[in-house]
Amino acid sequence: MRGIFALAALGLSISTVAAQQPQQVTIGQLIDLSYDNRYMLNHIGSTWDGISWTTAYVDVTYGLKIICIPGKLVIGDETARDFLANFIKEDQSRRDLPVSELGYLLIQAGQATFPCSDP
Repeated sequence: MRGIFALAALGLSISTVAAQQPQQVTIGQLIDLSYDNRYMLNHIGSTWDGISWTTAYVDVTYGLKIICIPGKLVIGDETARDFLANFIKEDQSRRDLPVSELGYLLIQAGQATFPCSDP
C-alpha cells in the first residue's frame, strides 16, 4: 500500500511541477535553459530525486530493481541533466516532447545509464 502511495505521490509532484511550466516548453528547451537557469536545473534534479527515492523504495520493499546506481554514487542536478541530455542525443525526436514527459524520460535515461544486470 505504501508503494502505491509513494508512486502516486511521485506522479502528483511531477505533474504539479510540469503544470507550472508553459505547455510550449519542450524537453530540449528545458535542458538548454537549465545551463543558465537554476530553476530549470532544479526542475530536472528534483524530478530525478523523486525517481531515485521511489526506485530505492521499490527495491527495498519488493526486491525489484528498476535503475541500478552503483554503490555510493550520488546524482546531483547537473549529473541528472547530463545523462538526460546524453539520452536525448540518441534520439533527437525526444527533444520535442513536452516537459510533462520529463519523469518518464528520466526513468528511461536512468535505465540506459545505470542498467541492471540479470542475476
